[in-house]
Amino acid sequence: MSGASTGLRPGRRRFRARAGIAAAAAVLVAVGVTLLVRQPWQPVTHLPAQACWGVLDADDLRPLAGGGNGTLTAATTTPTLQPGQSAGGAGYHCELAWHGGSAPTYLGNGPTIALHTESQLTQARALDASRGAVRPLSFGSGNTAWQAAEGYSLDLAIPCGFRDPYTGQSATGYARISIGAAGNPSFPPAPPPAEVRQADARIVLKLAKAFAQQYPCTGVTLPTDPPPVPAITGS
Repeated sequence: MSGASTGLRPGRRRFRARAGIAAAAAVLVAVGVTLLVRQPWQPVTHLPAQACWGVLDADDLRPLAGGGNGTLTAATTTPTLQPGQSAGGAGYHCELAWHGGSAPTYLGNGPTIALHTESQLTQARALDASRGAVRPLSFGSGNTAWQAAEGYSLDLAIPCGFRDPYTGQSATGYARISIGAAGNPSFPPAPPPAEVRQADARIVLKLAKAFAQQYPCTGVTLPTDPPPVPAITGS
């Protein structure tokens, strides 16, 4: 005899060969899918599930991270949004920080919430206007909002009463919610793209709603969604 017999008919041998090729192909496809899903050279961004007094989530912060490779964290100066801050004081601050890789260009500064008297709010807007162009934004009747081109910032002020720290008497004023790019050394002169501007608007709106409820600021009416925020340039 010319060789040992395999005990298989030719048709059975061809079937097993085809089955082996198909199995190998399936493994290659599975590996390919895995590589598409988890390519080690793709940037990975880690975002907190809840941030800034538990008001914001990963979807709110993702546009600010810009798809960078690293971790975004958020730390607050005060644990709650309950009364305890003075008008014109440091207020409530949520510090967004980036760890690892290059900092996102449009990560921004804040957000912050501060109580202002009407004159203090007027001065704050005038200061922004003295530095460059400002554009009013509409967040509903009774509220004041604007974006500033210099350094780029977005502010939303809602009516809010508080106790005057000097007189102990009730006072009327505003809670000013701000987010900006000031203090970010990598911020370019051009305004941030539309996705980031709208993310900023959603953030200040969500925080305004939460603050109005938790502080509380009575009689505040805010829209369901923020208005479109166009680009602003010039001085």
